[in-house]
Amino acid sequence: MITNIQKIQSWLETKRLSGYWVTKPENVRWLTGYEGHFGIVLIQKKGRNLLITDSRYSTFAKKLSKGKDFDFFCYDQNFKENIKKEFSGSVYAIEDSLTIAQLKNIEKSFPQIKWRSLSQKIEGFRRSKSKDELQKIATAQSNVDDIFRNFFQKHLKVGVTEKEIEYKLKHAIEAEGKFGHAFEYVIAFGENSACPHYHAQNRKLRLNENVLIDCGATYDGYCSDMTRNFWFGGKVDPEFQSKYDLLLHAQVESMKEIKVGVKVKNIDKICRELLGEEEKSFTHSYGHGVGLEIHEAPNLSGRSKEILLENEVVTSEPGLYYEGKFGIRIEDLVIVKKDGCEVLSNTPKELIIIKS
Repeated sequence: MITNIQKIQSWLETKRLSGYWVTKPENVRWLTGYEGHFGIVLIQKKGRNLLITDSRYSTFAKKLSKGKDFDFFCYDQNFKENIKKEFSGSVYAIEDSLTIAQLKNIEKSFPQIKWRSLSQKIEGFRRSKSKDELQKIATAQSNVDDIFRNFFQKHLKVGVTEKEIEYKLKHAIEAEGKFGHAFEYVIAFGENSACPHYHAQNRKLRLNENVLIDCGATYDGYCSDMTRNFWFGGKVDPEFQSKYDLLLHAQVESMKEIKVGVKVKNIDKICRELLGEEEKSFTHSYGHGVGLEIHEAPNLSGRSKEILLENEVVTSEPGLYYEGKFGIRIEDLVIVKKDGCEVLSNTPKELIIIKS
């Protein structure tokens, strides 16, 4: 089976480039499996492919490179002189995620090399997920689904704060070290849910108001992402229920358009058309890719020129936000298939009512 490094080498064969100097942690991990705090990958059309790290991680890196299509190379006091002997050409690609200072340092260290900054190139290769990657993402999402409803049935009480729920939810999802949390969760009560990327505060839960929860786990580096909504109390606000039903219909119907070859901007457009006059309250893009990063290509927005690829994982997360009142977002995690999408998030999407 072709490795990820070989995929980049095949691409390099079509370009006037000698190789690729890779420093973004997620790309280094995708290429080699290395997950230390410092790592570089040098991929070349000719010459050795190298995983570069320092003595802190040398034992792990040596073991990782055994029998692979890359070798370990130590970043030590003689690194600059030693690595110069490894370059097999004069023009190398470099990622645009580097800071200006980092790029200037590399240019100063290796003046014999011409560096060409590329944007999101390896990230593009990462879009279509392997069977192993899909399984890791599905495992992360299953962990969230397994604990989700019972957790909130137990912990949503009058007077509990957003920060308390956030803290307890992270610990529940981490499951004794088997999983991590994929991002800073959105735990929003009542009017705070009208802010799409809200950060939990000491706001206390009151009777008969909505709760928005946006959370995700990581498993072996791969992320999941899901948003669900609760109504706390037995008396649901009719306006909230009406808006919720409208959004749910738009989300469900627009998800039917998620399939290989579809322009992502068309999915965003369909969802907005289904929302009618309420579309003005949908203030962000329709979704995003998920993998080693919680937000990665493609961006499912009305401005995007991307076309969906087979086996990429994306979110469907339209929302409606009413400042000072409430916000609603319904988010599913799905795998793009030829004839539709496979939904990974299995927690029910209907409004979940928890009576005090």
